[in-house]
This record gives sequence, structure tokens and C-alpha cells, in this order.
Amino acid sequence: MKRINLKTLSRSGLDEWILSVGEKKFRAAQLWSWMYQKNETDFTRMTDLARDFRGKLEETAEAGTLVLENLRVSAASGTRKYLWRLEDGLRVESVFIPDGVRRTVCVSSQVGCAMGCTFCATGTMGFVRNLSAFEILEQFLGVWRDVGEKPTNIVVMGMGEPFLNYDAVIRAMTILNHQEGSAMGARKITLSTSGIVPQILRFAEEKQPFQLAISLNASSDAQRSEIMPVNRT
Repeated sequence: MKRINLKTLSRSGLDEWILSVGEKKFRAAQLWSWMYQKNETDFTRMTDLARDFRGKLEETAEAGTLVLENLRVSAASGTRKYLWRLEDGLRVESVFIPDGVRRTVCVSSQVGCAMGCTFCATGTMGFVRNLSAFEILEQFLGVWRDVGEKPTNIVVMGMGEPFLNYDAVIRAMTILNHQEGSAMGARKITLSTSGIVPQILRFAEEKQPFQLAISLNASSDAQRSEIMPVNRT
């Protein structure tokens, strides 16, 4: 039987799963804290859980991770570039950028990208697929485990156009923002878009609490149209 990846569940979804396996609801809060506040992936180290419950988790569930295929570190700046392998064998990149007390993780939202910006290497790949919310948030958690302390900021501006994978990106950032877990402040989470207008309007209408950055990359509208096809739509 395939084990359920608990990181694919929302906070309320974890409550429902816990009840479905015959456990008390408070166990969900404990698990959520271990996965997102303590960033633990090994059920055997979740020491305030009853031993029989930990055994049940080992048999039926997992706190999923991505496979780190390659890591490059800049000796000059301390920047760390991660290449993650996904379950289907595809790969995405994340970057950790230390800058004094600010420690930023840049995460990807898609494999490839459909936007075709001329200055972007990912644009030459074309679009392959969207990442799931789990695949997005686990980039942040994986970097955190590697560097040994929680990063201070998240920017969704790696591979892909975040607003063409809007629902998964918002779900991932909402989980990382949850106060019982990683508790990343909404003002420390930035979504960067090349300018997908319908989703920008949706973002505003929903009153999402996160920061929004619009990538201009040019000093004039004409120049932007030359290098960013989205500007011509």
C-alpha cells in the first residue's frame, strides 16, 4: 500500500486524516508542528508522539522530501544553488542567498516555463508541468534542513511563472505562513510575476497577505516587449 505524503495535506486535511485512522484530533497539531515548525521528517524522532502512533505513521504515511541531486556553493558569497529531483525524475532548482541577517530562499513553481523571456535560460526549456504545493514548499524546507536554521525570506521567482500555477503557489505559501507551523510572516513571502494580469487582479481581490513583485526587466515598454513576450499580450 502506498503511504500518504502528509505534506500534501492542508491543516484541516491533516485533521481529517488523523481522525480517519482512529487517532485523537490533537495528534494533527503535534504532527503539523513537527513537520513545519521543527522541520522533522523522521517519525521516530517525534518524541512526544506515542510509540504505537509512531509505528502506525511509519506503516501508513511519510513526511515527504525531495531528492537533492546537486549542490553548488559560492565560496565568495555563500550562495547555495540546489538541484532537486522530483518523483517523476524531472528536476527543479532553488537558491539560498545569505545577506547579513537576511537569509532568502528562491523557489521554483514550475518545471520549465511558457513565458519565453529572452534573457532566461528556463524559458528555452518550454513548459513541462506545474509543481504541486508540496514540491514548492519542500524546496524551502529542504534548504532549511541543509543550512541548519530557518531562512528569513521566501521569494517565488525560480523556474516558472508563479501566477500560471497560482493555486499551488498560494497553497504552499499559506502552509508555510501557518502560525502553528513554520510561521513565515506574510511580509517575508514574495511572489514574483512577469505580469499575468488576470491573476494579479485575483491576488488583489482575494486580499492575499503576501508581497507581490512584478518583473519589469526593461526601462521602456518597447524594450520590455522585445525581451518579454507577455508584454505584447
